[in-house]
Parts: sequence; structure tokens; C-alpha cells
Amino acid sequence: MTASCKIIASFLFFCVLLLGSCTKDDGNSIKPEDQLVKYLTGEVGNRVWRIKEVYQNRVLQQLTANQLRYTKTYTQTAGQAYTGIFTDSDGFSGKWMLTSVSQLVEVITNNTAGDIKTEWIINKLDANTMDVETTNNGTTTRIVYYGF
Repeated sequence: MTASCKIIASFLFFCVLLLGSCTKDDGNSIKPEDQLVKYLTGEVGNRVWRIKEVYQNRVLQQLTANQLRYTKTYTQTAGQAYTGIFTDSDGFSGKWMLTSVSQLVEVITNNTAGDIKTEWIINKLDANTMDVETTNNGTTTRIVYYGF
């Protein structure tokens, strides 16, 4: 192979690599925060979750009868990107806010003793599973939910 052929071959190889590494943005890419809200509230903006597992300080706890029946419903507020309301089967309700891709804040607003704020670290949130944890008074509580 002549020197000019090697140069042309190298140039063509470089061009193929360059073109192959390019990606086309079709305009349908979704921000991570938007995807998490979609997982949390479902396709229609309203989703029910049930407890699958509870851990206290990394120790798996046996679920009580109430925990086995427990549900929490997250609803997205119309016109609001990362906020909404929630209700649970214990009769509590309030507001939720996705403050980052790793934190969900809930404020129970119907507690007779006043509002209760919980900051949840999001370990995992996808189409089927929500895995969150919080630490309060030195105790870390991790709850794994499944959505339906």
C-alpha cells in the first residue's frame, strides 16, 4: 500500500469513527427529573404504591398486617413540574416535592399536631420500584414499594 493510500485509508477510518460517535437528538429526550415524576405518578399523573419491604438500620423487618394493606397514592399537580399531592391508607395526606433526582420531600398537612416533613433519599425509582430511606433520631428507615 502506498503512502497516499495509507493516508486516505486513515482519513476514511477517522471519518467513520467520527460519524459513528455522533448521536442525533430527536427532541424526545426527557430530563431525569421528569422521568422520575412519571415513574412516581404514573403515565396519567396518579399512581398507587404498596410496601414490599421495610428496613430499620439495614435490618429487614417483618411486615405487619397494616403494612401489608398500606397504600400510598402520588398525584402530580396540574401545571406543576416537580410537585403534587399524596394520600395514604392511614388517612394522611399532604404535598410532595421532587427537590433533586436523589431527594423526595413529603409534608403531611392533615396531622392534628401540625405539619410533618420527611426528606426521603431516593435509592431507586423506576417503573416498578420505589426504594427510599430517611434518618430520624439516629434511626434509618428504608422502605421499598412496588407500584401498580
